[in-house]
Amino acid sequence: MSLISLPWSLKILYGLISDNVPVCGTRRKSWLIIMGVVEFTSLIILFFTLPEDPLIVTLLLMVASMAIAFINVVSNAIMVI
Repeated sequence: MSLISLPWSLKILYGLISDNVPVCGTRRKSWLIIMGVVEFTSLIILFFTLPEDPLIVTLLLMVASMAIAFINVVSNAIMVI
């Protein structure tokens, strides 16, 4: 299992976090905003800094993938409601 696919295997954990940990009084909308900012920030850092260290690139892509997986879980939960 690669580091990039690791965040997608933790989707059940993201669902538990988003359902049970409210942020600013809401459970899901605030998580969407937070994870959108995390994804945007990690990809912008990757774009503008152009790191040559493969570990840094992998970690930034892993953070972006984690944010995308979290957004996927939260958006599916909102659609179910």
